[in-house]
This record gives sequence, C-alpha cells and structure tokens, in this order.
Amino acid sequence: MLRECRKVDNCIGYVAWHLRSNPNWLFRRALGYYGKNPEPYSDEPWVALLEERFGDRRAAQHLLKAFDASARITMNRCAFTRRPSVFCGSTSTKSRAT
Repeated sequence: MLRECRKVDNCIGYVAWHLRSNPNWLFRRALGYYGKNPEPYSDEPWVALLEERFGDRRAAQHLLKAFDASARITMNRCAFTRRPSVFCGSTSTKSRAT
C-alpha cells in the first residue's frame, strides 16, 4: 500500500483515522516508519524495540512472530473459505445487478 502511494504524483501521505482506536502501537510505528522510509522490511528494529520495552530478546522475537501469525488469520481464512464477507473486504454476500 505504501509503495503504491509513492507512485502517485502529488501524494504526500495517507489518512489512517482508524489507528487511534487500535491498541497495537507496534503496527502504528511500523506503518509510520515504512510510510516515510523506502527500505525493505527487517525484523531487527522491531525485535530491538520489543526487547527494550519488555527486557528480553527471546521474548521479543517470539512476540514478533506471534504478531505476524495473528495478522495472517483473516487473510488465510478468506483464502481458505473463498466466501465474501465483512472480514474479506466485502460488506455484502449478495451480488448486485448492474
């Protein structure tokens, strides 16, 4: 999403109004960081941040893996079931006549 936004002339940012209610501070930090910096993803800065916050590197690595796994649940559910639903980006299961 962020990479595509950079391709648009005069696009200087994005609005993420939903993030205020999201308690996932790590997601908000990563979205802001990768929105500003074009570098490829690496676990290291996020493991270091979690280690600083919780005091243990192995726990930080485990927690980052858990965040990654939980982020894939909705996408994998949708890919597995192939049913349109609110969780897969559709607000209705009925097709609309055009």
